[in-house]
Amino acid sequence: MINNKGKYLEFVKRLGKNISRVRKKRGYSIKELSQKTGFSENYLSRLEAGLTTRTSISRLVVVAQYLGVKLYTLF
Repeated sequence: MINNKGKYLEFVKRLGKNISRVRKKRGYSIKELSQKTGFSENYLSRLEAGLTTRTSISRLVVVAQYLGVKLYTLF
């Protein structure tokens, strides 16, 4: 049997690591990303840590746009 929950959690952690990597590469802080996107610092920190399992594509699009990358690069 395939463990879909486990795969999803792996995906969420990888997504968070990629967001963090790109943000740091661009030299942005969580606070700056929060100010530009309108999302709370807590939400963004949890997203990067892979602790937010409920997000939306539209939110990820906003993050990707601010970071100056295509959405698919975050996956």
